[in-house]
Amino acid sequence: MVMMLKAERWQRILQLVNQAGFVRSEELAQTLDCAEITIRRDLIALAEVGKLVKVHGGAVSNKQQKAKTDVPVGTRTAEAVQQKIRIAEQAAELIDAGSHIYLDAGTSVSMMIPLLEDKDIVVYTHGLHHIPELIAHHIPTYIIGGRLKAETSAAVGGPAIRMIETIRIDYAFMGTNGISPTFGFSTPEQEEATIKQAIIKQAKQVYILADSDKFDQESYIQFAGHQDATIITDQKPNEKYQNFNIITI
Repeated sequence: MVMMLKAERWQRILQLVNQAGFVRSEELAQTLDCAEITIRRDLIALAEVGKLVKVHGGAVSNKQQKAKTDVPVGTRTAEAVQQKIRIAEQAAELIDAGSHIYLDAGTSVSMMIPLLEDKDIVVYTHGLHHIPELIAHHIPTYIIGGRLKAETSAAVGGPAIRMIETIRIDYAFMGTNGISPTFGFSTPEQEEATIKQAIIKQAKQVYILADSDKFDQESYIQFAGHQDATIITDQKPNEKYQNFNIITI
């Protein structure tokens, strides 16, 4: 048997983890024909340089981990800024004068705010980080209150749901952590999912703002099916998504 060099082994580990999303250490050891302790050391080293996420029993790909967790707002904003701006521009063009709209706490949605200044609209939002910019652009706004979720700077919980149930929305604009042909739109946290579901019930039209890396991702909680919203995205997805309503910029 020819021993695999460390660089070759690392390359193969990353390939397997990225393909599967999650792989157990023992499976990697069997596939690569080496000791499991060697694999564990490799996973620790690869995690330290940011190539994957080391978890109990194995490793998760960076892309899969991103869909499963709520990324802090500032981190999300730094990613794919140009795509988010173009998506936001397309979304803003859909709004009629006199509309009442909802802005989710997502960063793609936040890019819409400067584009709304000259529109005759009213905004509802549970995204507290939106407030300074909404004020700066002189946009009439109602804040949906509740318990503060620090990771996303959003209000959640019973009080927020009860307020949502009293309003009618013409256009709702939301983000998502994952889009899947079998699981629809998903988010990692139940309270966030409940807010989204409540808004969808009250909205005449719902739009999901998502750059193309959100496709083929599943988080833990489904908040909507393909029939519940129209996606605005930067690249046309493959034929698996033919049942989804999609606007490509």
